[in-house]
Amino acid sequence: MRGKSWVAWVVVLLVSCSGDDDSSPPTVVAITPSDGAAEVWLHDPITVTFSEAIDPDSVSATTVVVTAEDGSVLPAAAALDATGTVLTVRAADDIAVLGGVRLALAAGITDRAGNALVETTFGWTLPAWSRADTSGLTPSLAIGEDGRLVVASSIGGASGRRIIVNELGATGMTALGGELGEGDAALPSITFDAQGRPVLVWSEFTDATAAVRAARWDGSVWLPLPSPGDGAFAVAARAPGAEPVVAYTTSASLAGTAQVRLRRLVDDTWQPLAADIAVAGAVVGLPQLVMATSERPVVAFAETASMQGGLTNPSVRVLRWTGSWLETSIAVQASTNQATEITRVAVAARGDNVVVAYDTFNGFSYGVYVGGIDDRGWFPLGGELDVDSAGNAQAPALALDADGAPIVAWRELVEDNWRGFVARWNGKAWVAVGGGAWNADATRAIVRPMMTLAADRTPVIAWADESIHVARWNGPAVPRFGIDARAPLTGCSFDGTQTTLGATGCFTIANGRATPHAGLVPFDIVSELWSDGARKRRWIALPDGQSLTVAANGAWIAPPGTMLVKEFAIETTTGDPRTRRVMETRFLINSGSGITSWQGYSFRWRAEGNDADLLPDAASTVDWPLDNGMAHTHSYPSRAQCARCHHASNGPLLGVRTGQLARRFDYDGVMGDQLETFAHIGVIAQPSEVRGFVSPHDASAPLEQRMRGYLAANCSHCHNPGGERPTRDFRWETPLAQTNLCGPDSEIVAGHPEQSVLFVRISTRVNGMPPLATLKTDPLAIDVIGRWITGEVNCL
Repeated sequence: MRGKSWVAWVVVLLVSCSGDDDSSPPTVVAITPSDGAAEVWLHDPITVTFSEAIDPDSVSATTVVVTAEDGSVLPAAAALDATGTVLTVRAADDIAVLGGVRLALAAGITDRAGNALVETTFGWTLPAWSRADTSGLTPSLAIGEDGRLVVASSIGGASGRRIIVNELGATGMTALGGELGEGDAALPSITFDAQGRPVLVWSEFTDATAAVRAARWDGSVWLPLPSPGDGAFAVAARAPGAEPVVAYTTSASLAGTAQVRLRRLVDDTWQPLAADIAVAGAVVGLPQLVMATSERPVVAFAETASMQGGLTNPSVRVLRWTGSWLETSIAVQASTNQATEITRVAVAARGDNVVVAYDTFNGFSYGVYVGGIDDRGWFPLGGELDVDSAGNAQAPALALDADGAPIVAWRELVEDNWRGFVARWNGKAWVAVGGGAWNADATRAIVRPMMTLAADRTPVIAWADESIHVARWNGPAVPRFGIDARAPLTGCSFDGTQTTLGATGCFTIANGRATPHAGLVPFDIVSELWSDGARKRRWIALPDGQSLTVAANGAWIAPPGTMLVKEFAIETTTGDPRTRRVMETRFLINSGSGITSWQGYSFRWRAEGNDADLLPDAASTVDWPLDNGMAHTHSYPSRAQCARCHHASNGPLLGVRTGQLARRFDYDGVMGDQLETFAHIGVIAQPSEVRGFVSPHDASAPLEQRMRGYLAANCSHCHNPGGERPTRDFRWETPLAQTNLCGPDSEIVAGHPEQSVLFVRISTRVNGMPPLATLKTDPLAIDVIGRWITGEVNCL
């Protein structure tokens, strides 16, 4: 063999095959998510595939580095698979990031022959919420203990609906099997069993009957399970490591009275877990179920009861199983002449920590409320969560995070935008989670939002509009300010001489809508002046580089050149924001120093909506046609009437005062604290803590506080020691005993609204209150003040 024995040749061949002479560096051949991908979720695994096996000792916190946009290193775990060719990187469960994220693979990573990887970096821009879509309605979602996320929904039209299930992973939605259901299948609810397999229950309607159906996914097909029972409106839940439990409602025809029943999956059969719950009235919507432990279910639902006059009024029932049911009932404030409604109840529990959320319609607006449950009963956690108290916040979804803090998601119609927001209870107040709305399209109504937490920390929300959407939270870790920086006012000005709104440069007008100049800072107030039901938008325009300062009377002092702008609109079909029509844009401008420098001006919008014209100094009214053939009469005040209210005794700025601004605001999809945002952009100095006004819409507040909030907003500019009517003091800060509402020469007769001057004056527009720019009485004020007087005994 010419110089070498065959043994030597074999040794050379074996050495060559062993790779000891490998001199090629490893390369990255694939990465998921792909470099630069959109809609990335921070907590999805990043998988990197190499061209060859990697030395596991070369993978460390210094060679695999995840960084945020600001360069800070994010805690993450990295591990190779058994082949050594696939690296999985997972961010820590407790971090949250908005913006850019980078993964750096350093040259210290080597293959098993010691060849170094050429340093490689990948990047993604994380939105506040990573979203995915699928088809269907009425979503239900669940996350397994291994992080597996499944979403169930119904598809098809009424009377022939079917159920589908999808699994959401790093690459999107994957269908689990085909359609389920035989009759009319609806209202799915999904969870996992103790082995991590998805278990689905739903309502099956056939003719006039309903039954609960169930199935389990075995990895390739849905296997039918026995029905938990006849009835409808079923929900499923489980405790970690335990088997699923189902709660469902039965009709009165089955047992003589309507019931809520609980069944647990035991050896593929459904066994009773707790005593049946009798329902005297009717269950509103689906009952809600959560497992505090494997043996302790908690059930919550709204139950309606008939009231005098044919109205119905619901209460919230919360029942905790400890061998018998311990019940807490939450009474909802009812209006005098309006039906009270609840559309959603939500419950969460972790051990002895139980919280419940619900929405309620008080006859005038919807609000969302959350409270805790213990052996003493119900205790509220803050007031209403609404961003806009006078708007409509509904359909809360609720969870408890790993620290036991409640997290609530809800839908809200703010102006004509649908928003979905999340807030977390920090022990003292509700704080926006990240600040950004979880829904992307504000023109579509949000239906049935549902929420769960990934790793007991990260909100994951599913909802429907015309299809199913899932949003998973990325960040930021702290709430955002509503506005990052104040824009200059260049191009926007008004000195009383411009004859059209368009000529001010402060708005761009198109299709009957006004888009504000970037320098106009939007704001809203807690309790607003009654203007015959008009919908309002408000802005403040400060000279560039200047701020407000605090006056001794609690109002804010504005420098010369400041403009306050308010828009008045109606819905030509009440309740339909698409029919919003602007009637007036009003300016209050400070041209110099002192109270006499403040002047009010009104622009009346044209019928065709292409601009608005400056009105002369005279009060007037205009009838605006409604879609039902009727008309809404809007009052335009004279400049002298503006000055009557905006005077120094409690102003001249009325709504721009700390107690009125102490609220959240929807900054085009970002829920920001208004005072903190004002301070951040230099509108005000950082304010001290103040007792914010209470909205008359806030059904969680005592009637006295709701009444005082209304009087402070509508009456205190005249009824204060330096005002036109100093015999009464309706300022928010004044103690009730010093308002002169009570005692000698009293404004009220306890227990008798009809004999009380205060109630009579707000109940008429003949010598009524408020006296200016209003032609209709305020039904909310009549209801709140009437009920307060009826229940007030000592007036102390």
